[in-house]
Amino acid sequence: MKEEFRKIVLISLVITAGIILYFLLISSDDKRPIVANPSEASISASLDIAPVAQSKEATEKITYLIKDAGIEQVSNENENNYAFALISDLCVDAEDNLYVADMRSHRLFKYDNNLRYLCSFGRTGQGPGEFLGRLRINAGNDGKLYISDDIAQKFSVFSRGGQFIHQCRLFANTYDVPVANSKGNIYLLSGSNIKVIDYFVNNRLFQQLIEMEYHQLDYLERPRYYQISAMMRPPNSLEVIKAISINDYPLCLFNHSLSIVILEDNNKVDKRFKIDHPRFLGDYTKRMRKARAQNAGVLPFGSAFFDNSDQICISYYNDSLKIPEIYRYKMNGEFVDTVRLEDVKFVTNRILLACDRRGYFYGVNEEKNEVIRYKYKL
Repeated sequence: MKEEFRKIVLISLVITAGIILYFLLISSDDKRPIVANPSEASISASLDIAPVAQSKEATEKITYLIKDAGIEQVSNENENNYAFALISDLCVDAEDNLYVADMRSHRLFKYDNNLRYLCSFGRTGQGPGEFLGRLRINAGNDGKLYISDDIAQKFSVFSRGGQFIHQCRLFANTYDVPVANSKGNIYLLSGSNIKVIDYFVNNRLFQQLIEMEYHQLDYLERPRYYQISAMMRPPNSLEVIKAISINDYPLCLFNHSLSIVILEDNNKVDKRFKIDHPRFLGDYTKRMRKARAQNAGVLPFGSAFFDNSDQICISYYNDSLKIPEIYRYKMNGEFVDTVRLEDVKFVTNRILLACDRRGYFYGVNEEKNEVIRYKYKL
């Protein structure tokens, strides 16, 4: 009994000391300057991040999108003109069908490439094909849909027609949704805190990929407790954003190190580069200064996806200009242009979430809870 009592007292002391240290870190007045991390050069060298080609012409080039069409509600007699309650995500498959996830009703709605309603699936519950929390969705290159549920901590696999196939558990607190290659093998954020990505073949862990340094090291320094937190736990899907190209090249966008890593066919790191657009870096530094004054941090990028030319699209809200922007890069890291929505000013860094094979972009107007399709301004 005495030995058990000593163990309980020791554990209680350790927990209490940890809580005190946490609150001391949060309340500490962090006066370090908000500048580029002085170890950035060594970080780039240690991670072997190549410099990107960024011509002045490309840096200054802006491509505009205009609204083409929108969806505010389901126009179908079987759905009784159902209005979206709260859109949490969307995606587009290889046939340009659009899928919209509504996290309040826990349903998913499918539309064809002319935005005509086709069907819906999913419901509230804890059983197969049922959901409880925030839904995120990806269309895999294998022709299946992958839907994650942050409260149930699982992801479900459906056919494009909405038929439930199977479900798997997620690692706690990663809130991740898989990306799948054409073979049906999937990439998930790892819960091991050893590598960033777990690669599954036939639903079994086959390989762990990408060093944790890409997640843990900063371009701009975070408050101390953010840095300690990043060292003690695996990343979540807000910190590391995944996508996969039409040709099965997986991509990881690291929100802390402001870097992109692209894997090749054998899952070796193929390309890696920094996101160092001057307009972005200037605005993000100002935002970090404001956040640090409140002992907080800022995650810059809200989404990453590929357009119809397999160019990388990264969404960012420019606080200085009060507009969302998309930075586009080629697969080799060369900067292409900045994409903006004409006459649209939403306060979000997830304004665009997908692009179909025809070149239409899709996003969400969070104020109106509306899905919008955009096209290039001629």
